[in-house]
Amino acid sequence: MRSVPAPRPPAASCAGRTTDPVRGLRTLVRSRLVVAALALPLGLLLRAEAPPDASRVFLGVGLAVAALSVVYELAARSRRALTLQVFVQVSVDLVLVTLLATQTGGCASQFILFYVLVVLTGGLLARL
Repeated sequence: MRSVPAPRPPAASCAGRTTDPVRGLRTLVRSRLVVAALALPLGLLLRAEAPPDASRVFLGVGLAVAALSVVYELAARSRRALTLQVFVQVSVDLVLVTLLATQTGGCASQFILFYVLVVLTGGLLARL
């Protein structure tokens, strides 16, 4: 009779704490919500020369982030295909940042620095 192997415990990090990929994904979801809730309105207020339809773009991106956060949270709870989840979340974030940047001034957009956040979080979560 074959026994079923026990699940592996989470790997230990440098600080001695265990790293849980699901916890990292859920932290990413919450962080994305906080950044969207704080940075999108501030970006609209601080940039007086934003195009007239910028508020519609901000609203669309904000609603997309909120809806995707619900989907991402449910997916993270499933504990399945975690690497794929990181890839999908980072890819969608890049599309949203690109949309936001192109609609608010292109290379001169105040949201260009969001690319740095997306790349850093993707690298940390995927350990690239």
